[in-house]
Order: sequence, then structure tokens, then C-alpha cells
Amino acid sequence: SPPYASGINITYDCDNEVVKAKGIYNDDGQLERNSTYNWYKDNTILKTGNKLRLIPYIGEKITVEYIPKDSLGLSGKGINKTLRIVPDDKCLLELAMTYKNYTYCRYISDMDLKEQCEFEFNKYYITYAVESLNSSYCNLIFNQTLKSQCEEMVNFAKKNCDNRKTDEKFFCLAFLNRRQEYCDFIQWNAYKFNCYAIVSNDVSVCYNITEAGMTDKCIMEFAVSRANVTLCEEIVSRDWKSMCIALISRNPDICLDILDESVKNLCLEEVRYK
Repeated sequence: SPPYASGINITYDCDNEVVKAKGIYNDDGQLERNSTYNWYKDNTILKTGNKLRLIPYIGEKITVEYIPKDSLGLSGKGINKTLRIVPDDKCLLELAMTYKNYTYCRYISDMDLKEQCEFEFNKYYITYAVESLNSSYCNLIFNQTLKSQCEEMVNFAKKNCDNRKTDEKFFCLAFLNRRQEYCDFIQWNAYKFNCYAIVSNDVSVCYNITEAGMTDKCIMEFAVSRANVTLCEEIVSRDWKSMCIALISRNPDICLDILDESVKNLCLEEVRYK
């Protein structure tokens, strides 16, 4: 007798970005290996085979047809299963970030993950807007709070933080507005912690930096922003400590004692600037 199909199991493989169908045939529930699978959308066939790419079908209603076939090649009656292509929340978050597609965030059921998805995704638009000083990117943001924040940041940056690199613009925005959340947009991790330390007025944040040498630079920036020469003594590097003291005292002669030429030149340049 021909094989009898009793069901279709659906699983998601986010690593390979596919949805898989596996048919069950006969009463004992064995998994059939020689079967045929057809994927349809609106009665139009998309693909034949047991796998369908997740992109671009996230959120779409898809029908998979399973036709069992035994080892002798005898086919049984096919069955259909209609489903909406929605993988798990973690997968949706990864896909939204990878493909920069905000709509995937909407299908996330966990509210914390959904908010994270929306924020992380909209960071791209905010970064582009501030980097280019073009508020039209803000109009692409669905979240009204973030959209308003984006417009405020662009307008403020135009007046006070122009002619700076992207990370420096966000540092400028955070510092002048005393808004720690603006530091979140800084891409360079060490510079981000530097921003947190200064805006939150907490030098201990500098010790969370794991990048070599950057803790000293963070302490120096904090000490200079507070004109606190005592904090310079916490700096391990002799050169950065000297630069810290030179900047606060505005004494270029101290820079001349710095051994590292690049740090020495930076020190002389910064002392003149300040």
C-alpha cells in the first residue's frame, strides 16, 4: 500500500537562515527520507526541497506540501501545512541586525528583546544622521522618542559639534548635554567608557577598559576635564602622567620630558589648543 502522511514537523535553523520541513509517514511516525516537498506562497511555488530560506519570507504566510514516497518509489497522498515564517526571538534579533531590517523586530514576542532590537537598529539611523548632520535619516525611525532624540542631537551637533569624526561628535553631544545615553552610540569601546566616566563624573569607570593603555588615557581625560592634577598620579604610564600634568598646568615644558615621540607631539599640540 502507498505510504500515508500523518504530519509535517517544522524547525528553524537560524545559523544557516533556513526553515526546515520534515514529514511523518505511516502510523508508527517514522521520518520519511524519499519524500517530496513544495513550498508555496499565494498558490505560487517558491521552491522544491525540504528547506526554504528565511529571507525574504519573515512574517509571510507560507504553505509547505509534503508528498511521502517509500523506498520503492511509490508515492502516497500529499498533505499541506500552512504557517507564518517566524523563528525564535533571538534569531529575529540577529536577522534584524544583519539585514538592517526593522520589520523583523516587530515579530519579537519578548518585550525586552523587542526594545533592544528597535534601539540597536535605530542606532544605525541616528549614527548616520549625526555623522552627516542630516536629520532626514531621523524620519526613518519608527519610535517617536528616539526620532525626537535623533532630531535634537542633529540640531545640537550642527551648532556645537561640527567638523568632528563620528565618535567625537557623540562624545561632544554627551559631554555638553550631560546625557550618558549619547555615549552608547560611540563605536570605539575604550572611547565609550571614557565618555561614561566623564559624563557620570565617575573615574572608576575607566578601570572597566580592557584595551591596553586606554585606562591611563581615560583617567587623564577625566583629570583634565576636572582640572584635578591629583588624579594624574593614578596613571601608570609615565608619559601619560606627564601629559596629564602638562595639560592641567598648561605647561608645554613638561611635554618635553615625554619619551614617546607620538605622545610628546600630542601633548604639545593639546597644550597649545587648551
